[in-house]
Amino acid sequence: MVHPDGTGYHAVRIPVTALNEPGEPSFSPDGTRLVFNMKPIGSDNADVYTMKIDGTDLVQITNTPNDNEYFVDWGIDPK
Repeated sequence: MVHPDGTGYHAVRIPVTALNEPGEPSFSPDGTRLVFNMKPIGSDNADVYTMKIDGTDLVQITNTPNDNEYFVDWGIDPK
């Protein structure tokens, strides 16, 4: 994370060590959460997770061991 002017850089840590390869992060519309995909260790397939931007409240959204969950997003913009 970093402020628009480039200051305040800090890493957002995922609060688990049993998962790896997080990717495709996207902010929630209100800026309070991230959505991303992540592969369980030993798996070739990713699931979708969300968490607060401070690295707390990790929630697994999908559980599809036979499917890759990539290109995550918060949905269609209603505008």
